[in-house]
Amino acid sequence: MSSDFISREARRPCWYCQHYGGLLANGINARCNKPGAAPVVAQPAHGCAHWTREPGGDDEIWSPLYSPPLA
Repeated sequence: MSSDFISREARRPCWYCQHYGGLLANGINARCNKPGAAPVVAQPAHGCAHWTREPGGDDEIWSPLYSPPLA
């Protein structure tokens, strides 16, 4: 099965979560601001068990791991 088959709903990276606090260590880890959760997520592109959708955060597919091309 192709990875292109994965629906938007199945993609749950940290940057679409309401607890997302930014990337750490050049994007290797992410800061989690959810009280009681581990403060660092090891694989931010995959999210974690505490993932909660940030309303409007995934209206457009984007990733902080990749910079836009320079004009």
